[in-house]
Amino acid sequence: MKRRSLLGGLALLPAVAQAQAPATPRRTVGVLMTVAEDSKEGQARIAAFREGLRAAGWREGGNLTLVVRWADGDVGRTRAVAAELMAIQPAAILANGTMAATTLKELVPSIPVVFAQVQDPVGLGLIASLARPGGIITGFAITVDADLIGKWLQMLKAAAPNANRATFLFNPETIPLYSRYFATQAPALSFLALPLAPGEVRTPEDVATTLAALARLPGGSLVVPLDAFNVVNLRPVAERATQLKLPAISAYRQFAEYGGLMSYGPDIPDLFRQAASYVDRILRGAKPGELPVRGPSKFETVINLKTAHALGLTIPPSILAGADEVIE
Repeated sequence: MKRRSLLGGLALLPAVAQAQAPATPRRTVGVLMTVAEDSKEGQARIAAFREGLRAAGWREGGNLTLVVRWADGDVGRTRAVAAELMAIQPAAILANGTMAATTLKELVPSIPVVFAQVQDPVGLGLIASLARPGGIITGFAITVDADLIGKWLQMLKAAAPNANRATFLFNPETIPLYSRYFATQAPALSFLALPLAPGEVRTPEDVATTLAALARLPGGSLVVPLDAFNVVNLRPVAERATQLKLPAISAYRQFAEYGGLMSYGPDIPDLFRQAASYVDRILRGAKPGELPVRGPSKFETVINLKTAHALGLTIPPSILAGADEVIE
């Protein structure tokens, strides 16, 4: 009887073990964040990505291991952490931004990549087409084109009628696309509400010098576009622009929260939430090259009225009416 009971108990063990195991095998996913770990924007993005994975049934410590690396807006560090992710051989990697995606394509050519917030992925050679990317890279793109730039400048001109020129602030090392854009698309910029000039910077000291030069003559204004370098330096750029009485707009909502005049741009955390759905599909067997590249579905406007008052500006009712948030 004892022998029979023992055997019966052993027979139950596989069923018990099966009931306690994760619903799917544990998988490892890498994340290459080009922004700083302590940035509000960076934390919002990774939180949205985690939220999307949980909604798809993935649980860290259960059926998922998430390995996150932060590059702090630095080209050299981006390459270093990309190599770290390659060494662990994850099932897929999330790439935050253009610099991350191009670096992973170069250094990690055999691991599926889902990008979020990449500009011109076809022109960069990341994919064959938006509808059918081909290869092992796909994701969610943002197009900074004449239409979006025009929107920024129209908002600046409406808020600051005395503005007569604007500087487009970016680091050519973290996003060389903008340098090529200004070199090849100058005629397309002639219709814009304000004359636009590139403001290439590589260090925080360059930013300070560029903003000071812009403020020396009346009529200057500032555009802070999507760029990993800009994210890392967003607070000091916003604060310095306001100190210098420069009307400024950014693609990032945190810019207005940090004291910049206004922001208009895609809901970037939502892109990371959507990117999680693509990572989920790849983990379950989908081919990245068959997942079409998509764009943002949500845009948001934030106005800092406190800053407007400090600059002596009146925000038109038409802009205030369309704002998602007004900081007073």
